[in-house]
Amino acid sequence: MFTFHWGPVTAAFGVFALDVVFALICVLFGRRSYLTTAEVEARIARNRCATQMKESITMAAVTATVASSLGRSGTRKIWDVVRRRKD
Repeated sequence: MFTFHWGPVTAAFGVFALDVVFALICVLFGRRSYLTTAEVEARIARNRCATQMKESITMAAVTATVASSLGRSGTRKIWDVVRRRKD
């Protein structure tokens, strides 16, 4: 089916040429220094979401701390106030 053959030296030069092309493409993409409006908006949205996630994790930690202390001792005190237990 395929009858095209390269010799060892030509094949090595072919692989080298392909590597040079890929390196050139990577360099050209890396040299691009300007930001498009879509990239700026995406970065702003990402930072906003990261900030909201950090705040929600902080609120969850604070809520868990308060709830655990209320759950141990505060529940009985609140229940006594609700039932108006007289000693």
